[in-house]
Amino acid sequence: MEIREPPTVIKTVYPVSREEAKTHCEIETSDEANDGYIDRLIKAATRQCENYVGKDLAVTTSSINLYNFTGNFIKLYEGNVISVEHVISDASVSLAVSGYKYFDNWFEVYLSNSTSYTTDYTPLKVEYTSGY
Repeated sequence: MEIREPPTVIKTVYPVSREEAKTHCEIETSDEANDGYIDRLIKAATRQCENYVGKDLAVTTSSINLYNFTGNFIKLYEGNVISVEHVISDASVSLAVSGYKYFDNWFEVYLSNSTSYTTDYTPLKVEYTSGY
């Protein structure tokens, strides 16, 4: 049975920039007094929207560890994967990816070997980017 750790997630680009928010609120872009507050509002609004739609809206770099993995494809439960950067097996060996397939609520990453790949005690680490 496959075991997944919760992913490590880093948000890098938000759907609205600070400058766009300032322009919308008619605040001079040179006025820096409330920049931290505006940034927190953008992050909070993005988080609320992402929770509502169930997908990343901000460009997000994620890393997930899969234990007891067996197969030749990996299912990522993101409907909006942009790219898969790395699939790393034990001993830091990077596995080649032969393709992707999108479904409504998940994304399948196909490993290039047609035979089944198996991990036991060491995780299969998948690093990917999602968002819009």
